[in-house]
Amino acid sequence: MLVPRLARNLLSVGQRIEHGFFLLFGEYMVGIFYDRSLNNLVVSVKQRGNKCFPHVFKSRNQIALSANMAHN
Repeated sequence: MLVPRLARNLLSVGQRIEHGFFLLFGEYMVGIFYDRSLNNLVVSVKQRGNKCFPHVFKSRNQIALSANMAHN
């Protein structure tokens, strides 16, 4: 879905489910889990006053990779 001039990215619940994640909504929060056991929490996000769940995904490890090929 395209939302012109939207200041934030949207997370698709349907796409998360297609990729095997489980989402649990309740008590003004959403928890995203790796599997149906609900033991492997990926992230928990509180609902804000605008009824959205804002979250900034950040990588803990910032890395740069380099590769090259040698022709014989």
